Amino acid sequence: MKEINPYIFETSIKLTETIPLNVYLVKGEKELFLIDSGIKSMHRDLMDSITKVGGKLKAIMHTHSHHDHIGGNAQLIEETGCQIIAPQTHAHWHYDWDAHYSEFARTFPDIFADTAELREEVFSIMDAPHQVDHFCKEGDVYASENGVTLACWMFSGHLLEEAGWYESKTQTLILGDVVTLLDAPFIHGHLTVQGYRDSLLKLEKFLDKKPVQQILMAHFSPMSPVEFKALIERATQYLDTIERTIINQLKKAPLDLKTLWQQTCDALGKAREFRSLSTVNAHIKDLQAKKKVSINFEQKIEYHGP
Repeated sequence: MKEINPYIFETSIKLTETIPLNVYLVKGEKELFLIDSGIKSMHRDLMDSITKVGGKLKAIMHTHSHHDHIGGNAQLIEETGCQIIAPQTHAHWHYDWDAHYSEFARTFPDIFADTAELREEVFSIMDAPHQVDHFCKEGDVYASENGVTLACWMFSGHLLEEAGWYESKTQTLILGDVVTLLDAPFIHGHLTVQGYRDSLLKLEKFLDKKPVQQILMAHFSPMSPVEFKALIERATQYLDTIERTIINQLKKAPLDLKTLWQQTCDALGKAREFRSLSTVNAHIKDLQAKKKVSINFEQKIEYHGP
């Protein structure tokens, strides 16, 4: 456990050699709030952190419902009696694991096969299905008697709905994957391009209007506002690069989604996996909305420019 400040504590593991997973414990007067639960193997470390900080775990405040953010919920519910609070859109992923698997990893089952390895990747880091007690929405504020508060701000992009939590006493913004892993060997994934761009703009405005000392994220080290603004700029360029790469493939010839996905991954030097497939599809939808591409009768994507 690492103390970020007297009210916020970090428990971390490495998902891979280069990708960390950070879970944050927020200390109220007599109660504690956990921002996500990570994966099931973190349970003992999280319980040790709860014991050291002291207090009763009141709730797990989720940023979003991907498997590496909800993976330890069932054990914590059983051991502490805590409540689960999450955005509504993907809340069924907590208890309907078949939906979690199909909607997350196999959006295109004709392209991405159902394999034992894929099931292992998705399911192995979660402990057990469980219910969500409350849906969070923008403007919700959870307060403690010592002045610690968690205010909910909603974003989209990585998923259609994701929560960020602002703690005003320490002026700390805690995020999940609103800004995705830009340097991962795979495309971390976003389901709506315009939603991602809007969220980046919203975060910039948040930093300009709100007093923020530090930004904490699930897969990045703590950042200052200056560092985070630089990350936002990089994320904007990242979206532009993916779009430009897709367009460059389509300028050569109309392509079906599978071929476009494969060529885009290869051009970007990213692994061909399910997150990148969902991302390429999101960019096609975005380009369709802008009337830059269409899908012909052969189910091939055609580029119209400019």
